[in-house]
Amino acid sequence: MAQPKYSPSKRYVVTGAYVTAKTMTTEGVRIIGLHAGAPLPNDVPESDGQHLLDHELIAESDVQPKAEPAKADDSKGSGSAPVSVTTSTSSGTGQSSRSSPGKSGG
Repeated sequence: MAQPKYSPSKRYVVTGAYVTAKTMTTEGVRIIGLHAGAPLPNDVPESDGQHLLDHELIAESDVQPKAEPAKADDSKGSGSAPVSVTTSTSSGTGQSSRSSPGKSGG
């Protein structure tokens, strides 16, 4: 049986417990962590998407994202699957960060 081919134009959802994927952020390319049920960003490199698909860590989704109107106060979060971000530095150490909308550090 032939393996399915990954296509960046299709939508995928995470089926594994947790996966990491490269994606573009406002700070440049980052490796993000995605929990089961989270949508896979559509800018994941094709080779990475194919690897996740080959290992059955993602599956094609027929669900289209819902367009939600912007809210003035979204302090409770969006209700989507949790996402953790791990940043790699040139020294090889990782730094995890989470941010809450409307809150500033300091």
